[in-house]
Amino acid sequence: MKEIGLKVGDLVDILGFDMINGYVFLSVEATVWGFLKLYLVSIPQMGKIFRNAAIVWCDVFRPRYLKSITDWQAKPPQAFTAAELLSGARELLYRGVEMYTGVQLVIPVATMSEVGFARFYNKLVKRQGDPPDTYEIPQSGQFASQKINF
Repeated sequence: MKEIGLKVGDLVDILGFDMINGYVFLSVEATVWGFLKLYLVSIPQMGKIFRNAAIVWCDVFRPRYLKSITDWQAKPPQAFTAAELLSGARELLYRGVEMYTGVQLVIPVATMSEVGFARFYNKLVKRQGDPPDTYEIPQSGQFASQKINF
């Protein structure tokens, strides 16, 4: 969280993880004052978050995730003790959640920039006969043969 301008201490009293039937869920347990604290801490950081979201995801969270995967794939699973496998599962889960958090930061930024561009284009640039502001949505299965890399 420090990469986006928030300190864990700002959120520690309201955010947590709960495990239910082997699945991990993010839990938010806060009073009205707890949410107010979250907003007061977050709002001044929004500019920094929006400016740095894609950079943090590409340069920090994603490489950490890929490094963890590479490190754990270096040895066959049979070469690890049970404790090491548990440690690896924890690390990979943590890095996966961290990367997902980074993606969640990028999505609103990308959406807002796309909406802003579309409005600018439609109101100030687009003339009769110009192409639409967005691309056509691919048909189902159009990209099915392409491999997607994270």
